Amino acid sequence: FIDSSLRFAMLRDAHMVGANMDQVQLTHADLSRTKLRESKLTKSDLSHANCTAVDFTDASFVGATVRNATLRGAVFRRALLTDAVFADSDIEQADFAFAIDVDKADFTGARGTPLNFPKPP
Repeated sequence: FIDSSLRFAMLRDAHMVGANMDQVQLTHADLSRTKLRESKLTKSDLSHANCTAVDFTDASFVGATVRNATLRGAVFRRALLTDAVFADSDIEQADFAFAIDVDKADFTGARGTPLNFPKPP
């Protein structure tokens, strides 16, 4: 899927563990309950995507854009978030346990109460 467009794609409940989705356009896609463990989403755009309860454990979001997305109940355990933008997204009950570089990601305007989110210094 490298450098592809999957805008408005219906990928609900898909099993895509280890997928290489670098620079993929996933705007407005429905990824709810998809398994994307260990996937590469470097510089991908998931703006306005429905990522409810997606498993992003050990995924890489380096430089990804995830603006205005629904991330309710999504799992970001040990995910790499360097320079990712989650601005204005719904992160209610999203699990960020052991996520890497959370402090280097942009959560400006994000809504909700995430789980295991690092406390600001």
